[in-house]
Amino acid sequence: MTQRGIVTIAQGEPARQQALAAYNALRRAGSKMPMAVIGDVPLAGTQHIYMTDDYVSDPGARKAKVNLDTLSPFDHTLYMDADTRVVTDEIQVGFDMLADGWQFVITPNTHQGDEILWHVGEAERLETFAMFGTREILALSGGVFWFAKCAELTAFFAAWREEWGLYREQDQAALLRAMRQSPVNAWLLGRAFNGGGSPIKHLYGWARR
Repeated sequence: MTQRGIVTIAQGEPARQQALAAYNALRRAGSKMPMAVIGDVPLAGTQHIYMTDDYVSDPGARKAKVNLDTLSPFDHTLYMDADTRVVTDEIQVGFDMLADGWQFVITPNTHQGDEILWHVGEAERLETFAMFGTREILALSGGVFWFAKCAELTAFFAAWREEWGLYREQDQAALLRAMRQSPVNAWLLGRAFNGGGSPIKHLYGWARR
């Protein structure tokens, strides 16, 4: 039987408080789905995945994110940043897409066009454009996504780790380059699933406060 679950990353006290709030919101929304937290300190009610010193040394916790395929204990995983809040149990939609054969479910980023990859360093941004041969690419938001463990996802995450390791800063540009190199069967959901208020609200930056 396919095991479904949610994973978040909580490094540092602000992130731990946000992860606890995310867990409480999940239960208020009526979801009984298990939640695992990657971090250095266990959180009550959640499954603990110990974050080694190697991961802790990355201040943005992005190294843990690009290793989710090996860290997640679930067959079908919903990854959410710690500063997200589940409002309704419609999060099941993403899992249903995985059950239908899609391997990766994600939402577009709000910053497109002239604002695409605005937070990424210039060298990495230009490298990403060069790989695609255009600036007209679709930016994806790495704060909420679902994935199914399979050979294609293993190859994608390996490429994501390699691309992220080139700059070791933000992860979204590396994600796009990884998908270019190791395509997966992906489905796009609307922005409501990452910051629209319902079914998932995103309190951007709160985990770093």
